[in-house]
Amino acid sequence: MWLNWGEWGSVDPHLLAIKNLLFAVSDFLTILACGNEEATIGGCAPAAVSSRCLNGTVTGAIHSTGPGAIIGSASRIALSRLSAEEGKLEVKLAFLRQERYLALMLDGEHIAEIYDKAIAEVDKEIADQQEMLKHLHT
Repeated sequence: MWLNWGEWGSVDPHLLAIKNLLFAVSDFLTILACGNEEATIGGCAPAAVSSRCLNGTVTGAIHSTGPGAIIGSASRIALSRLSAEEGKLEVKLAFLRQERYLALMLDGEHIAEIYDKAIAEVDKEIADQQEMLKHLHT
């Protein structure tokens, strides 16, 4: 039972209820921070503070397998995936620039214009990826 009703009608919180409340607050802060514990609000990192407070307790061991850990793992996977995609786009951009240079030297301006359009599209994709990563890190 979450709450223990006493003889006088007062509500005494159970230890389980307090633990669940602490983990709920910590998980909520982790979700708001998108898994980034160093995210700040008003110059403070509340997710990092709550994690440090809970990690030193016996019940803190449970937190590494709970919902907060799942959200944290999912956000780390998403960040690594986006970073890998950005790396692939950078390689593609370098390839297109090299091909544009060769086309300009060998075939003339008309073929180079086709590469210019492709380079502009990849530049836009990279800018979109960086914007998304910026929003995920903050």
